[in-house]
Amino acid sequence: MGANSLRRTGSCRRPPFFDGGDHLHPKGKGVQAMADSVNVQDLTAS
Repeated sequence: MGANSLRRTGSCRRPPFFDGGDHLHPKGKGVQAMADSVNVQDLTAS
């Protein structure tokens, strides 16, 4: 299933407090939530 079909069905919509208004780009709180979900330890080389 492509991104466009997911977008049309609304199954990929983010909560309004994360949405930047165009339903595509997050606003500051959304960006911060994505950053907080990444464990930096997982990104470093062993």
